[in-house]
Amino acid sequence: VVASDDFPMGDAFKFLDEILDLYEGIDIGALDKADASLWNEPRFRDDAFGVRDLAVGAWKKLSRPEDGFCTDYMGAEAERV
Repeated sequence: VVASDDFPMGDAFKFLDEILDLYEGIDIGALDKADASLWNEPRFRDDAFGVRDLAVGAWKKLSRPEDGFCTDYMGAEAERV
């Protein structure tokens, strides 16, 4: 995670905490039990655990207007909340 000099450090740590909480709950071993045909589905292949949507949500919650937008998994700019 990279934050500019003027980004509030408290918000940077909140974002980092949210991202770490996301990854803490992931069971990588679950992929071993998944049906192999799931890998043919782009959504599963690109973001098997749904982390991207949650990370975008965290960014939209903590970013300021001057920080810019994140890009969602389909390539479109995500709206700020």
